[in-house]
Amino acid sequence: MFSAYSKPHKQILPIFAALFCWFLILTLCGCESQPPTLQQNGQIETLEIEWSESSLCAIGFLGYTSMLPNNHSIEEVFESYADLYPKIKNDSSVKMIELSGDEVYFILARYAGTKIMVNEIDTTSVIMGGDVYTGSVFEDNFETALLLCNQSDLYSNCEITISANEKQVTFSPGINLNDGSISLPENGVQLLELDLLKQP
Repeated sequence: MFSAYSKPHKQILPIFAALFCWFLILTLCGCESQPPTLQQNGQIETLEIEWSESSLCAIGFLGYTSMLPNNHSIEEVFESYADLYPKIKNDSSVKMIELSGDEVYFILARYAGTKIMVNEIDTTSVIMGGDVYTGSVFEDNFETALLLCNQSDLYSNCEITISANEKQVTFSPGINLNDGSISLPENGVQLLELDLLKQP
């Protein structure tokens, strides 16, 4: 003997099965369309960099403003180098830090929530044995930054402090006149390969 409710039950079960499959498909598609931008340890996935164990950031020397025609402000410098390096051009989060000087650096944070503080150094006072700092120029969280600094080839006019994951490194970037390399501390900062910035 068949129950009066047997037929409706048989019709409802396929509907529920179809709805469940449709929900599962939408869920999987949604996961694939929104890949995570951060790794589980908070490391930013912006460039394919082989980080050393102690590094908090990477820095690359882009060149001198004197090599760029009629460019004086950091915004103009940014536009000029953005044409050379698509990765910079596509970076909407880049911080622009301008001191007196004509050396242009690109700084990349390793971890999300990294803090950068830039102090300006009075190089004349340093030579004369006077006060060193003229004050903090910039302080904020960052992922990438474009830095304009260094009037002198002998003394850097900026001091950069990078803080992340309860670690900190302080350094003053400059170009070594002997071999053209960037003067960097032994730990905490590594050289940024500029070819990575040419990625679209």
